[in-house]
Amino acid sequence: DVFVPILPAIVASGLMMGLVEALAKAIPSFADSGWFGFLDLVANTAFALLPILVAVSAARVFGGNIFLGAVIGLMMVHPALINAWTVGSYAAGEIPTWHLFFFNVQQVGYQGHVIPVILAVLLMSVIEKWLHKKVPEMIDLFVTPLCTVLITSFVTFTIIGPVFSV
Repeated sequence: DVFVPILPAIVASGLMMGLVEALAKAIPSFADSGWFGFLDLVANTAFALLPILVAVSAARVFGGNIFLGAVIGLMMVHPALINAWTVGSYAAGEIPTWHLFFFNVQQVGYQGHVIPVILAVLLMSVIEKWLHKKVPEMIDLFVTPLCTVLITSFVTFTIIGPVFSV
């Protein structure tokens, strides 16, 4: 249920990637053109930002707010994090780390990961639903999203992400 709605985006991006690369191989000068750069960006966007698509779809499936789901997906590929595709070029001691309570969290993004995103959004949806039941309606609009994102992000970067990206 999570992947079916995003299949058209993945198929379109995959086909476009194949066409752009084929054109670049068939016409070498095309690879240095502005058109190649533009079409390559368009073709790769769904894959580069896949956690956001997965997060929105998962939030819909799990009954959470799709915009909070999008925030969780965006957080996992935030530009302030080291891109997951390039983290291998860093030495272990060079990766910046947050020290959060007794966790040392490497500041690495989750580009290309889907399992941590789905589990994070599942947790987010459970927390959000629970808070909607417990928080008084007068402050629910402010307290529930804030607490949901804070708790989910902490658990995602300290437990879910590191464990399930392995």
